[in-house]
Amino acid sequence: MIKVKKDCINVRVQEFTEGKVFSLSGECNSSLSDLELEIDIEADEILSFTTQQIYSYSKAFSYYNKLAVDEIPSEEPPKEVIEQIRSLSHDEYIKSVPCWIYPVFGMIPDYTVFSLLKKGKNYTALMTLSNGEITAYLSGNRVKIYTGYETTKINESYFLSVGVSNNPYEAIMNAIALASRVTRTFRLRVEKKTPKFIDGLGWCSWNALLTKDLNEENVIKIVKGLLDRGVKISWVIIDDGWQELEGKAMKGVDRKKFPHGLDYLVRSLKEMGVKYVGLWTTINGYWGGMSERFLKELGVKEYYSTDEGLVPSPKLEGAIEFYIKFFRYFPFDFFKVDNQWVIHKLYKGFPIGIIGRNIQLALQFALWDNILNCMSMTPENYCNYFYSNVMRNSNDYIPFWKEGAKLHILFNAYNSLFTSHIAYPDFDMFISYDPYAKAHLVARVFSGGPVYITDRHTEKTEVKLLRRVLLSNGEVVRLDSPGVVTEDLLFKNPMKEEVLLKIRGTVRGYVAIAFFNLNDHEIEEEFDIEQSKWYYKVFSSEFGFGKFKMKLKELDSEVVIIGDKPLIGLKEYLLPPYPLELVNEKTVVTRAEGTLLYFNGGLKEVKVKEGSIVSV
Repeated sequence: MIKVKKDCINVRVQEFTEGKVFSLSGECNSSLSDLELEIDIEADEILSFTTQQIYSYSKAFSYYNKLAVDEIPSEEPPKEVIEQIRSLSHDEYIKSVPCWIYPVFGMIPDYTVFSLLKKGKNYTALMTLSNGEITAYLSGNRVKIYTGYETTKINESYFLSVGVSNNPYEAIMNAIALASRVTRTFRLRVEKKTPKFIDGLGWCSWNALLTKDLNEENVIKIVKGLLDRGVKISWVIIDDGWQELEGKAMKGVDRKKFPHGLDYLVRSLKEMGVKYVGLWTTINGYWGGMSERFLKELGVKEYYSTDEGLVPSPKLEGAIEFYIKFFRYFPFDFFKVDNQWVIHKLYKGFPIGIIGRNIQLALQFALWDNILNCMSMTPENYCNYFYSNVMRNSNDYIPFWKEGAKLHILFNAYNSLFTSHIAYPDFDMFISYDPYAKAHLVARVFSGGPVYITDRHTEKTEVKLLRRVLLSNGEVVRLDSPGVVTEDLLFKNPMKEEVLLKIRGTVRGYVAIAFFNLNDHEIEEEFDIEQSKWYYKVFSSEFGFGKFKMKLKELDSEVVIIGDKPLIGLKEYLLPPYPLELVNEKTVVTRAEGTLLYFNGGLKEVKVKEGSIVSV
């Protein structure tokens, strides 16, 4: 399966029922900093995930983010975003800020980290790894190996995990599970603790305030405004903009914005009823590193100087010292740690596999699982997520942008096929009064990960929409586990083909399917289920048995619940079965007030109170 061009390189394969895991080692007379291996690729259909930045968002960021904070953009709105797949040198690749993955259909482009191949009725999943001294990527029928430094010797390092099955989801799972089992550098999502902030609804300051308007007064005003309108916010993230800068480096908290200090802000939010407060930072302290004065104030003795300023030491002990002292300095419950991809860029001249392991180990040693990982969809990060269990799952949400909403939902739906096995996928924040908020909310509920908003104007907040996902105790309705793209769409692009995007999951054992129209015109499809099972459309309230039709306009969404039990759920909620605790097929304890739907010769309903025991 793997062909090596250099005789001095040894490739070892470990074989399992579920697939194979490959490692390499060797000592040569010539440099091994860039190494290529040939791999046999046989496929009728291909779905790949590349870290190459194949979509340019810069104009959309500058235009729509200004609209969200009531500013008038100086430029024209961006035109249609075109997918641009290129062949890049490693230096060109690094300059492109490769921090996200993007789904690509029908090929394996440069810097691909995961691929699903279909040949006949069989599936093969390929996962490249960051391990030992290297990071690996796929490019067509080649595996590209990067060491990050000039060397003529590579100690044994795992570079590829291969999962096989006649079931595509099993093939994907097998590749990731084998990599976890063999490398022992990361664990599967189901083996790790669920992040504490996932259960409730969150608010993040980013699109609401950006950096200019972020301050103590505005944060308290907005969160209070949401709570006063009955939107129970359980957690808050103070995003970028809280820092005082020395040039491009961070030197501490901006006391003009936060005159009473960040500890006062945290106390104030918790006194209002917020459970958890998080703080944004980057894995290197700030985009431009940290000032020497700030590092001395922390008491950090060992750090590293790069073109990006002063950053954590590449040595494990030094990095641990930095992160422990850094996070103890700030009185927060969890941290959004951004810019993680930059490990690959900052520590050039060191073995990339070892550096990725050192930095991620140190970060998790300091915070354990209290991390929302961001800009981290690269192997040297997620291949080392031993405790980390939530990660941003795509490029940013951009407010009010129609094409951006389609791309965002598409990216997240497909990326989750891979990432949800390693961590809870975070589909990012959204504004509840965005024209496409309904589709954004449905996508986030089906993500299985955190659900959070970034409203600026609380008087515009779509309270009715948010109440469809919020229980009285602040809990957000959620699937039993992250939803997945349905099998018929694994190799189709619902933005380019006339098909509805479908994400499937379960809730309390019932089947739940979210439908989205990512085309620019209305689409209608038929959907078959067993004649003995009923379906219920959550937004339209349509109920029936067997085959049903789904007609959606552009960027509309619908949720369908499928089951065979008499009980359906509370119709006020986006996932009606979620607020129920089933005693048996006909008896339920209700966890919220609402209208209980059930089938008894037809669709029936009865008003119930929270905590009621109801038999139908």
